[in-house]
Amino acid sequence: MTERERQMAELEEALAELVATGLVLECKGKDARTHYSVNPRKVSEIRALLKEWGKDPARQGPTSAHSPVGKHIT
Repeated sequence: MTERERQMAELEEALAELVATGLVLECKGKDARTHYSVNPRKVSEIRALLKEWGKDPARQGPTSAHSPVGKHIT
């Protein structure tokens, strides 16, 4: 397994865990691609987790608490 394949497998595993916990929503688009977005009902929980992990979203740049909720990651 190449380094890139290993990293992709780790990313897919982490994303699957976020979807399983409901922190991230998964939606199949008309183009058959999978789209992901932050669950707006879980924003407070996400912020608490980030603070717990030492990544206070209020002090971050583009991924701060001021970023639009529901931003899609494709």
